[in-house]
Amino acid sequence: MNGPTAAYKYTGATPGADSTERTLFDTPTTFGGTRGAVALAGLERVQVFVPVSHVSTLKFYWSSDGGTTYVEDTDYAQSIPAPSSKTYDFALGPYAAMDFKITHVNGGSAQTTWAPRITLSKRDLAA
Repeated sequence: MNGPTAAYKYTGATPGADSTERTLFDTPTTFGGTRGAVALAGLERVQVFVPVSHVSTLKFYWSSDGGTTYVEDTDYAQSIPAPSSKTYDFALGPYAAMDFKITHVNGGSAQTTWAPRITLSKRDLAA
């Protein structure tokens, strides 16, 4: 199956003048604690659209214990320049069988542009 199969919109507050790390998406919450739900659904990629007005960072974490403990994958960390309305695309690879979360770390200035969206898909977008 081609194309997006699931889309999620972040519903939390817009970041103020802080450096808080906010969870944009996590599989234990989204899929009700069903481990490996992403792999079971055949999902291969996650795209994160994060429009921002000020510099910030996007982080990716994985968990092998149902989301109790997370480990950051620093290879996936993305510095977001400002202003920006870019989509970040991650191949899930081995993480599809694990739980994962994506967080946003604000850069200290209040965001005036803020509407993150997450899309999970079954295909390679480059194909």
